[in-house]
Amino acid sequence: MKELKIGNHFWGIQRGSDETDRTIVDGKIISINKIRNHEGKLVTYIELDNGFVSSSSVNIDDIYESGDEAMNAYHEESRHMIDKYKSTINTIGDLIIFMFNNGVGYDEYYENYEVYQTVIEKAKELLGIKLKRKILCNYCHKTSLYKTCEKPVTKEALGVEYTYLEKYGVCENCGCEICVPEYYEENLKRMRQAYSDAESKKKGDK
Repeated sequence: MKELKIGNHFWGIQRGSDETDRTIVDGKIISINKIRNHEGKLVTYIELDNGFVSSSSVNIDDIYESGDEAMNAYHEESRHMIDKYKSTINTIGDLIIFMFNNGVGYDEYYENYEVYQTVIEKAKELLGIKLKRKILCNYCHKTSLYKTCEKPVTKEALGVEYTYLEKYGVCENCGCEICVPEYYEENLKRMRQAYSDAESKKKGDK
């Protein structure tokens, strides 16, 4: 990782009071501060300025050099939370209680991805029901169902160029591309496999 100093650009995960309250942020370092936490321990926080109205304070343990690294860490945490939630749900009754306690279905669009994904996975495991949630479209600003599509994506890392098929959604209301969080893990696996294959091929060609 490059040096943590004023002016350098980094990415991070800014955290709120709840474990699911997390936001990926980025910006140039404007200050490095040591703050005592609730246990009295000194913790280093990095202040990132993204050029907008406010800056973001991020624990040094949540700082990353690239957006991909921050996104990977974010989704690995999400997977851990989902698995933890799922471990508490063993019956249909458990599933109903979990949904009730977490407000699933209260709003047209429920924003807690980890809770929603837990319900989707356990409904399929316990009941054989394949749920498909509506997603908020950033173009038509409506919650909409979506069609699943794929497109080739080419990237380059450490001198290795690789291509993989990326899954994405298309809003059924306006036809624009829509972000589907559920596809992230599969796309990440495809990306890593494509990189590994391309790297092996490059080494074999030498």
